[in-house]
Amino acid sequence: MNQELFGMCRPDFLEAPTSWLCRGAASQGLTFKELCRWLGVGDRNDVDVNFTRKDVRKIAARCGLPPSSFDLVQRIFCVGVSLRLQNEVLLRVEKMPRYRFCPLCLRDQTTPNFPVHWRFNPWRMCYTHECLMEDRCPHCRAAVMLQTPMEKGGPQGRGIAFLSQCSCCGDLLWKTPPVFVGSLPLHRLSMLDAARLRNGCAFLSAVAHGRMSNPFCKALSVDQGLQMMERFGLIAGPGFPTADELRKPFELFVLEHKSQHAGVQ
Repeated sequence: MNQELFGMCRPDFLEAPTSWLCRGAASQGLTFKELCRWLGVGDRNDVDVNFTRKDVRKIAARCGLPPSSFDLVQRIFCVGVSLRLQNEVLLRVEKMPRYRFCPLCLRDQTTPNFPVHWRFNPWRMCYTHECLMEDRCPHCRAAVMLQTPMEKGGPQGRGIAFLSQCSCCGDLLWKTPPVFVGSLPLHRLSMLDAARLRNGCAFLSAVAHGRMSNPFCKALSVDQGLQMMERFGLIAGPGFPTADELRKPFELFVLEHKSQHAGVQ
């Protein structure tokens, strides 16, 4: 007999698989691992990638969801993973998925969740609120990694109720003042850096649609086009300043970067 889950929560538009699996497991009274294994998804390393390598339409059917629920997310991950760029496309910590987040989006969402684009390294700005993405929990400084099951998150592993809470300390991630791009003076964010922020949207659009428009080349694949953008320094890379760094006074920001450049810890 075919087994099917009833009352499974629907994924939000462009919600990342790990985010949906966390919420789905909580809604069904299952652990994260139990749901992953029941759906045939590997729960080790990068669950987002593991999920999108499966037959996502079969997964949708087993959860009583529309067949196309994960089609776009699958395409974004499959294209993103296949890119041959110098810098890592997906955010990871020791092969485990890591996320940035927009505090205003998390605050305003009816059901807090993490969209797929928050996992991509070039996505450094929220285009809805024109603010920089946050890299870490503002309270305990932990990286945001959703594979800590909600039932084991928070202080002493007592669990968290929403994905807007830090899985380490349990405090609300959105309780931090956003860094609005328009409020930053020119000496804090160069014109090139501003272009890199805008190109985060172009990057994800190319990955999602599988094509790029270029006035100089009639035929240009997404891989070739993004490699060209990376070569010309038009994509935000590992050294791009974080929201935390840009919150600091300019003098301290410069001093820390000089120390790093000189190899001083």
